[in-house]
Amino acid sequence: MLPRPPWFVTNTRQDKVGKLLTEFQCKPGWFKLPVNMMTDTAPKLKQRADLIIYCVQIYKQVFVSGIMAALHTAKGRAAVIDTLAGALALQVKNHAMSHRLWYDIRNQALCDETFRPVTAEIEAMLVSIGALAFERGGHRAAQQFDACYALLDGVFRCALQNQVNSDGYTTPRLKQLFQSVLAQVL
Repeated sequence: MLPRPPWFVTNTRQDKVGKLLTEFQCKPGWFKLPVNMMTDTAPKLKQRADLIIYCVQIYKQVFVSGIMAALHTAKGRAAVIDTLAGALALQVKNHAMSHRLWYDIRNQALCDETFRPVTAEIEAMLVSIGALAFERGGHRAAQQFDACYALLDGVFRCALQNQVNSDGYTTPRLKQLFQSVLAQVL
């Protein structure tokens, strides 16, 4: 058994373990699993969905906290647009496979109620990014904030799909894409 199971709050490597487990979900292989993980951890998970939910929760918590930390350094509309666009571009470029799993779970939640609580929790975290962006940009949140979030989420998903299905855009091109959308929303 690991000295501290990865799902314990006191485990300081949750983000790394979550990322590895998420990547394993996307591209499984027996050689990627340590022997003690196969024998000790697997029986503690009720089913495969628990592992997927756990990994995505951890990964999205790290994602949101990183974006929020970056936004806290930005002040004013132009700085917020630049900071958020850069952070989103890097996420698409460097972590496409992990974000892909999030979209898979969100789609599954439409048909499988197992995933609905975690998708609602993660959606609330993602919406909080937008609320902070409006605040740091010197604006009140838009009355049609749901539409703003849907627009940004759609662009993120399309950029992600492009990244996964082809060579994808360069990081500067992704940043320009997000800047153009954010300039319309903020």
